[in-house]
Amino acid sequence: PKHKVSPDFIRALILAESGANPDAISNMKAFGLGQIILTTGQQAGKELSRSNTHFRYVSKSQLSNLRRTDLLDPAVNILITCYLIAKYNYKFEGRLDLVVSAWNAGEYTKSLSQGKHAPYRETENLIGKINAYYIYLLTNKIFP
Repeated sequence: PKHKVSPDFIRALILAESGANPDAISNMKAFGLGQIILTTGQQAGKELSRSNTHFRYVSKSQLSNLRRTDLLDPAVNILITCYLIAKYNYKFEGRLDLVVSAWNAGEYTKSLSQGKHAPYRETENLIGKINAYYIYLLTNKIFP
């Protein structure tokens, strides 16, 4: 997707999802910095491998044949995280509550088609957590 993603938003998501631990594996079998589930990563990897974009640190064959261990590679995980967030950002017109809902509960969650965030406590908590980190990062200008 040709939609910009704020680096601070990605940083906030990574802090909220994994505490910036590239080796994090959740009890739901989500992997790495962005806590990506394998099937979601594989689908995104296939989409990215078919694009005309050159990736500096990740090969297209790695993306098209994505394995669980690839999601623990920060370069792969951040690339897929940015791709999916850009996709959701475009699809949900920049509404961060819906972007995070799509990220956490799936982009086809029924409430999203009604313009509402996913009605799950985990998703609501994640929206708040990412928002708090995002505001902190924007306010304190920690990264140039």
